[in-house]
Amino acid sequence: AAAKGLEEMPVVYTTGIYMHMVFVFFLLVNVLHNYVLCVTTRNNGPAFDRVVRELAEVTDFQYPETEEERVESKRAYEQKMIAKGRARRDIARQRRQEANMAAMTNKQEMQNGNGSVTASIDFGNGVSSTTATAPKLAPAPPIPAMPAWMLMGASEWGWCQKSNQPKPPRSHFDHVTKNLVLNMDHYCPWMFNTIGYLNYRYFCNFLFHVWVSMVYGTILTAVPFRNMNGVRVRDQIKMSKEAGFKTAQHMLRMVPIPEDRTALTFAFMLCLSIGIAISVLGGFHLYLMLTAQTTIEFHGNFAKRRGAARRGSKWNNPYSVGWKNNFRLVYGARHPLLAILPSSREPQFLPIPINGKLVRRHRQSKKEEDASLAIPQGDAEQSN
Repeated sequence: AAAKGLEEMPVVYTTGIYMHMVFVFFLLVNVLHNYVLCVTTRNNGPAFDRVVRELAEVTDFQYPETEEERVESKRAYEQKMIAKGRARRDIARQRRQEANMAAMTNKQEMQNGNGSVTASIDFGNGVSSTTATAPKLAPAPPIPAMPAWMLMGASEWGWCQKSNQPKPPRSHFDHVTKNLVLNMDHYCPWMFNTIGYLNYRYFCNFLFHVWVSMVYGTILTAVPFRNMNGVRVRDQIKMSKEAGFKTAQHMLRMVPIPEDRTALTFAFMLCLSIGIAISVLGGFHLYLMLTAQTTIEFHGNFAKRRGAARRGSKWNNPYSVGWKNNFRLVYGARHPLLAILPSSREPQFLPIPINGKLVRRHRQSKKEEDASLAIPQGDAEQSN
């Protein structure tokens, strides 16, 4: 029976083995393709310049070309930031005054010696007609520092002091590569590159295909790993001896031999641990992509939402145009299954939506324009 099983095994598993090899080759090609493009795609150069010029055109920003225009643009930015800082301090001062007046006019019954003070309220006519016991006011906390980009409008341009050039919306200066990066997310040491507008799709595709590979590897090794110390291992050794083999052979399906223990354990634990790590990282970036945020903006938006909640209001992300169009901002208007296939095309839409709608780039190659799909107007409206 054992000999018969060995003779039939190649015939039974030939199709499955070929399908397995094709699928593994497909995953390997996608992982390597997206990794290489993510590493080699530069966030500066002609591609950056094309996007910046188009973005300046749709946002009505006069991009400086001469040295005099650059100096004037920088001066205008500095004056604008001074005005924004002054307005922010005035608002904070007004809120502190309102809080102090509310505390002074809130009469409380307090015992002597508990730190209370007696305050006289002057109504403006020089006569203090009412006195009230009020709690001792704590000194006003300093205004917390805030990055300049958090003071800017959604489509407002700034000036990068590090690279000495106009700073498009959602862009940040990367101190590792020394470049101004559109939609900068983070610097990835595994990619040796900064993840931003031009290579974010490659980064997400790389995470997705690595995750699929790790899940597939975990599924393949889970059952043999579970059977590694089971009764079927002893049955397989016994069957091997009865068949005339000196060492254990693969006589039973999904049952390893003793020589496989080290490699099987390593493969299972490696796939499982990397799969869990990629699930967390990939899930976070899926959330960022569907909500139109970068990692940098995620922290800034959290502070804005918290501040709005303290004031009793709600803050909405100005770059979010609904999860479908947020996905299209990264992957384009193609079908999602086609969008994750290997491709070296540039992003199809500009880094930011304008008036709640995605803006298609017009400086693409003819091939990319023919392959792109139209977006329904109703889907491009921002969902509240």
